[in-house]
Amino acid sequence: IKGAGIDDKEEVTVGLSSNQIGFKIGKTVFISRLVEGNFPAYEQIIPKSHEMTVEMKTEALMAVTKRAAICSNERSGSVKYTFKPDALVVNSSSSSMDFEDEIEVGYKGKEFQISFNPKFIMDILKAAGDKDISAEFTSPATPALLRVKGREDTIYIVMPLRTQ
Repeated sequence: IKGAGIDDKEEVTVGLSSNQIGFKIGKTVFISRLVEGNFPAYEQIIPKSHEMTVEMKTEALMAVTKRAAICSNERSGSVKYTFKPDALVVNSSSSSMDFEDEIEVGYKGKEFQISFNPKFIMDILKAAGDKDISAEFTSPATPALLRVKGREDTIYIVMPLRTQ
């Protein structure tokens, strides 16, 4: 709905049946089938605690992630993020090129590396808009929890990629 160019001040009419939901906004109608069954127990993957917290500027992280995604391996599509005190080094490589760049971040812990699919990171950053984000990590093998500043009711969970 967000990407459809609809004015957010327009009235929305909602319709619901046993297996579908519909939204009418102006002359635009969206219809979707309802998911059958129970929703997965997502609470199980939300990290309960974290060892490291990083504060990041969304614009800088988006720019460096976009550039790294261009150079990422065609098969794995992973981008490596190395967090150091006050810095984030972003790396990617493919058979034809390598990429490395560094941005400033708010981080005071020990150095650690984690890899993600850059598309997932960019999707979160697009949703964040101009708000900065914080990321909470337990280890490079566990899900990361991302929060958008000023939106305490929303969290994003991103699974890291295993790399050699």
